[in-house]
Amino acid sequence: MARSYSFFAQCFLFAFIMYISQLRLARDDIRTAGVHVRTLVAAVQVGMLALMLSMQAVLTFVVGIVKRDNLSFALLGRAPSSRRSVSSARSNRSARTFEEGLEDVDPDVEQLSGWGSALACGEAVGTDPHKKLSGEGKRRLDTVDEALERGEEGAGRGEERAGRGEEGAGRGEEGAGRGEEGAERAENGAWLRVESPTPSTPPSLLSGGHSGADGMENAIVFESNVKLDLYCLYIHSVGAVMYQTFLSFDYTLFNTQWMFAMGLLYGWVLVSLYKTLSKSESTPHLSGRLRSSLWVAVYGIIALSIQICALMQWAWPEDTSMGTLVNLYAPAFLAGCFWTSISSEMAFVGARTSRGILFDSRRGLPTFLLVTAVGALYSSPESRLTVITYMRGLSRLATAHLLLLEPVLKFVSIYVLVIILERKKSTELVLSVCFVQGLFLILVSPAFDLAAITALAGCVVLVAVYTARLAA
Repeated sequence: MARSYSFFAQCFLFAFIMYISQLRLARDDIRTAGVHVRTLVAAVQVGMLALMLSMQAVLTFVVGIVKRDNLSFALLGRAPSSRRSVSSARSNRSARTFEEGLEDVDPDVEQLSGWGSALACGEAVGTDPHKKLSGEGKRRLDTVDEALERGEEGAGRGEERAGRGEEGAGRGEEGAGRGEEGAERAENGAWLRVESPTPSTPPSLLSGGHSGADGMENAIVFESNVKLDLYCLYIHSVGAVMYQTFLSFDYTLFNTQWMFAMGLLYGWVLVSLYKTLSKSESTPHLSGRLRSSLWVAVYGIIALSIQICALMQWAWPEDTSMGTLVNLYAPAFLAGCFWTSISSEMAFVGARTSRGILFDSRRGLPTFLLVTAVGALYSSPESRLTVITYMRGLSRLATAHLLLLEPVLKFVSIYVLVIILERKKSTELVLSVCFVQGLFLILVSPAFDLAAITALAGCVVLVAVYTARLAA
């Protein structure tokens, strides 16, 4: 049931974003008037979002510098115990080394105990005991002295080795810390290495990778210029689609949001049916493929019924030509199709890493900013004057909602969408977006509206069917 929790979390997050987006005091939105006005408002929102992210980066950098200058304090209560433990360990090692040195002595050392007592008696009475010993006894006494010297020398060597061992342990801990730091830097800053294509990887974009002399993964290497051109085109396409998603994935615009959700649903149905009906190792038999495609059809019918109910509440813009309607809604539909049909299947797979749409989206951010700037510069002076006049006429609360809250909500929506696709959960994404679309319809519809009641029933059936399948 872990995936059901993820589905419910997505439904709650998108529903919360949808509800917050509907808290504006002014219901008349000039973004429904034309494409140029919408792109200008989006450019202003992107500028405010970039400003907030820049401030967050600067504050993080300053806080990191302040935290880096902290002082390390020694725990004085643990120092004596540690010294005693070290000294006791050294004394134990010295004793063991001394005993090992004594093992090299002749086994007849026990016979010298009597001579030792005799020496003691001789010293006590003032006589010279060496005169009473034979030559063999003197040789044995010399052997004992030599063994004692060896024992002391072995004890000194043992202490020296113990000191070297402690120093080596300290160096080992320091090296381990440096290794962990280097691994973290390599994970955060190393470039992706691309190896041979896999079944889940587009073979037209990939090629073998190589590692540098430092062991870090180097840049992506392509086998030909055509594959490099295709990858660059794909990255620029991701940036352009992100820009269109920023315009379309907006719960303040009912029609555009509906078209974007319809694009997500359409792209997901096409790819899912192709996957389930195609023969693979997981579904070698026709019965298994038909069973999987049946679930796709059930989900698709329920989600499509919710979308049809929402279509009944469309408010068509007045005095708008067909070309303007196509420019408003066709890009939103195509952006939704791109996310669930192409981007969810694109991934670079290496020996230890796998990079998907999240990695590509980060590399497409420059294209996203470039398209936003070009769209704003392409607008006419009349459109700019219209937008400035509209913003000046808003209240403070409506202005804060338009310039501060809406950019953050759009950023969170796009980021969550990319994360879900990165985890290969396009089914949960489509179902959660359609579920929230039904709630959106209920929120904007009058009481006891037939379309709203039908959408509510569709939302309940959708959650029930999804939960029942996971439980089974």
